Amino acid sequence: EKAQADDIAASSKPSELPTSVFFDFRRVNPGRGWHVGEVHPIYGVLRWSGSSSVSYLEFTISGKTDLIIRFRIVNAIASDVLKSLRLEVNGKTLPLKKRKDGTMGWLFEGYIPFSLTQRSPQVLCLKFHVSRTERPVSDVVDGQETRSLGLCYNWLHIYPA
Repeated sequence: EKAQADDIAASSKPSELPTSVFFDFRRVNPGRGWHVGEVHPIYGVLRWSGSSSVSYLEFTISGKTDLIIRFRIVNAIASDVLKSLRLEVNGKTLPLKKRKDGTMGWLFEGYIPFSLTQRSPQVLCLKFHVSRTERPVSDVVDGQETRSLGLCYNWLHIYPA
């Protein structure tokens, strides 16, 4: 009985913060610069940024090392909007590398230095900035365009460098 009680007590202790995050855009806080998620038959969950030109995400993560952030964008409302993408992590703009990902989409990668993760609590505040959003002509209901779109995200991965 005592051994069982010790096991229960040990399992209820708070665990360490995660050292990595994989995020599929399935759940995003409303009002943070994102539209309702969509499910694509090949790519899974997709989520457009907009109506604002800034979209926000926050993650709690262990701040013990430098990190890499990678994310996939599968579509853009316009090429100039894609080119304008800027990512801030905890208030600092990160340089991003971009490369084409197959027939549809782009992979972005950035380096998050250890100095940006030394916060208490250890939260990564991500801000995705684009120059503008636009209402697509194909998104019309009763003669009115309903959404202003920027970029369409598929997944995001943050892991130790």
